Amino acid sequence: DVLNEITDVDARVDATKEIQAAILAEALVGNPSLRSLKLGCNQIGANGAEAFARLLASGGCRTLVELELSSNAVGDDGAIAFADAIAAQPGCVRKLDLRMNGVGDDGLVRLARAVGTSEITELLLWGNDFGRAAAAEFDALLNGPFLYNSVKTDLATYTVDGVIYISHAP
Repeated sequence: DVLNEITDVDARVDATKEIQAAILAEALVGNPSLRSLKLGCNQIGANGAEAFARLLASGGCRTLVELELSSNAVGDDGAIAFADAIAAQPGCVRKLDLRMNGVGDDGLVRLARAVGTSEITELLLWGNDFGRAAAAEFDALLNGPFLYNSVKTDLATYTVDGVIYISHAP
């Protein structure tokens, strides 16, 4: 089967929409060699993100190292689906890129909690809607034993008058 031989998919800026994303995710279940899936700057939305999260949660793509879905409007629902997938399969992906996806506190808090017990080595989330709850959760994660030395991220935290904020890390 040709699909089982695919190692890298790079369809960034390809006008991939929710339905195509769901079809692709389903087609990749059981792929024994996929290492990188890059779909940044498309329009997969929350439904497409949830399809890829189901792929991760099922363990159906065990060789996946990198999942790049920046600028896809996955929102809180998509981020929560990824958080649940990461919690169910802590080793399902090593690099997760969800930059600029309109994810708010609900999704970001759930992601922070899931990442804290995962095997993720790179997490990119800049450009989402960090409120106080998410900033506090990521501050604990970034300054705790998990991410401080072992995971590359594009986030940094700082505190002003007792309030934690997120900034872009160089």
